[in-house]
Amino acid sequence: METRTFNVYSFDELSKFAQDKAITRYIEGNEMEFLSDDMGYWLDDRLEKEGIKEIGKLKIYYSLSCSQGDGAMFEGEFEWKGNLVSISQDGRYYHFNSKKFDITDICDEKASDETYKEFNSLYTEICKDMEKYGYAYIDNENDHDNVAENLRINGYMFTEDGTINY
Repeated sequence: METRTFNVYSFDELSKFAQDKAITRYIEGNEMEFLSDDMGYWLDDRLEKEGIKEIGKLKIYYSLSCSQGDGAMFEGEFEWKGNLVSISQDGRYYHFNSKKFDITDICDEKASDETYKEFNSLYTEICKDMEKYGYAYIDNENDHDNVAENLRINGYMFTEDGTINY
């Protein structure tokens, strides 16, 4: 066995270069562990506001990597304006157009074209807003000042070059 000794530093004791390196490494490793939960809470509030009641397994899908085909969507069974709405994810993308949905009224009759159009418009608006919420969440999580504050508050220690010392 060999014993090695090295110095560790608080975030504020690092050089500006090492601080930037520490922030970059933290952001690269940030798995956004609370993003899904936060998007779920946001969606629950929005559905309630829009008078859409979840009656079957709500599931959220998203891809927020600033790439073509990115977006956010949800599926499940819902009650809306006396109609049963069933939404399922369709295809390989996760945006508002990657869905199939069916709407039936209380008598199990297919809803009117106008009802489909109205719900599709509302669904699209919700999904676009959820995507914006997700990107804003990521931007906030990766904001350099927020990351620096997180590193300070949580007492992370670093080697001189800005490598996190667990």
